[in-house]
Amino acid sequence: MEIPSDDELFAKDKAELDKLKVALDIAGFKEKQKSDRVRYRQETLRLFIIAVFSGIVTFGSTYVQKSTERKFKKIDDQETKLQELVLSLEDNSISQQAKYVIICKISRLKVLADADTAFINSVANYEKKCEESKKFADQIDIKSTTAQRNSKTIDTTRADVKARLAALEQSDKQEARLQNDAYAKTAAGQKEALAIRKQTDSLLKNGLSTLQAASDASSGISGIVKQRIDLVPDKPAESIATFYPVQWFKKGYAIQVGHIYFTLLELDKRQQTIRVKACYTNTPFSCEQPLETPGYLDIRTPLLFNYGDKQYELSLKSINHAGKNPFTLAAYVVLKESPK
Repeated sequence: MEIPSDDELFAKDKAELDKLKVALDIAGFKEKQKSDRVRYRQETLRLFIIAVFSGIVTFGSTYVQKSTERKFKKIDDQETKLQELVLSLEDNSISQQAKYVIICKISRLKVLADADTAFINSVANYEKKCEESKKFADQIDIKSTTAQRNSKTIDTTRADVKARLAALEQSDKQEARLQNDAYAKTAAGQKEALAIRKQTDSLLKNGLSTLQAASDASSGISGIVKQRIDLVPDKPAESIATFYPVQWFKKGYAIQVGHIYFTLLELDKRQQTIRVKACYTNTPFSCEQPLETPGYLDIRTPLLFNYGDKQYELSLKSINHAGKNPFTLAAYVVLKESPK
């Protein structure tokens, strides 16, 4: 609205001035409305920006919190899984082969950067065991294949071959006895060990090359099998039980573990079962007190029996080659002795 000059105002009568005043009041009111609208829009925009910023901060804070919670929950879940798997390794109802699978499952646990050192080290330790287990399994397979392949080319009906195999079988029986450290360290044990080496060297040196190859492969397996079994020790950290070292024996053989004298009566590779006779003895390699036991055990179910104030548990760990005779298989066992 255009405002009149002073001269024009003086020339106007009262009625016109009243109209002019009303017009000026209306114009001022509209201007104030316009100014208020601008301020309202600016304030609304400012509040909107503040709200958006606050929302972003709140969302970001919530997201970080939730992400942190998820990360620590994942770590907790992994540690719980680790504990469950480690506990399952102490379960004798789980076969030795299944335990190798378990240690490889542990090694595949994903370790987050925020996991504690003990957890990270535990998984790394089992990762190493998993790789060693696979390496030993490959070595066993190679030697088993070599023993079987060469054995197939040998004519076991030949008289000279029969004689050599019978002699190797006798050497294996003696070698199985020498797994008992207490006996092996005696003068008689050391003399027997020397005689075995001389006998087997003589038998194989002038024999068939395929028999020697098969025999060497067979005898090389036992050490690897024992190393692989020892990757998953039976003894829990707090156990007061005694766990004797792994020993092997073939059908008809006898071994002594502590005060228990075992004879292997039957072996079934396909069913992974064996049957044994057990005796308590204070005299090396003799049956003084026969023990009443079920006799049968398999790769999953140990043989349990008692004598005096002791409880015994014999576990079958593997059935594979051992000793110099490649035509016979051996059962690898571990004995656990604990107070009743």
